[in-house]
Amino acid sequence: MIKKSGFAATAVAAGMVVAFPNVAVAGSHQSGGYLALMYGGSSLDDSTVDGQRTDLKVKKAAVELDDSDIWGVAIGHTFENPFRLEGEVTFQTFDVKKIGNDDSPGTMSTATGDIDVVGVTANVFYDYRTSIGLTPFIGLGAGGVYAEANDVTRSGRSALNEAAVAPLYVGQVGVSYNLFDSIDLTAGYRFQMIHTLDGAKDGHNNASTDITTATATTTKAETDDIYIHSLTVGLRYTF
Repeated sequence: MIKKSGFAATAVAAGMVVAFPNVAVAGSHQSGGYLALMYGGSSLDDSTVDGQRTDLKVKKAAVELDDSDIWGVAIGHTFENPFRLEGEVTFQTFDVKKIGNDDSPGTMSTATGDIDVVGVTANVFYDYRTSIGLTPFIGLGAGGVYAEANDVTRSGRSALNEAAVAPLYVGQVGVSYNLFDSIDLTAGYRFQMIHTLDGAKDGHNNASTDITTATATTTKAETDDIYIHSLTVGLRYTF
């Protein structure tokens, strides 16, 4: 379930978009550069992420993650035609609830710590402009993600503080509303796909470390693709 705080903020802003249609100037549209801020709640498609080591033929449950807030900032350009281009940075932190047991495949133990996820993407949007200030939009983006484990551990294991990078793909759909001359309120849904987090090098012993297992090994490990759903609200200032 998406984090309640993020969902509540999204619901309030979406309600404002619907409830106050007379605030904006009908048909108003601003082209030019813009700065956008975004906040919301994120939930994994499956809270349990599977992983596999290269020396094992079967996959196993690697980590179970909680929901996360999502924050974002973007700078872009709105063209006279219906398209927008932007560069965006997003921030998420997923608390670790459980991690897989190497000594007992298929089982998991309660764990502590969290995983920070920073995404950087280039996005393109198509805005369907109307005469009432409401602008439905759809967008696609691609880039990369940096994921870092912070003190991820379970009883009897040393804490893991490692990182990994992976490709990131984003799809978005939503609506914006022109509140004032240069300010738009946005509400929408976004889908993120993180494509296979690989194990990172352990700086202490140069062993390959799986970011999702909190154990050092001499073999490479990787997760399945990770799918994340988010509801977001935001403000966009055109300058």
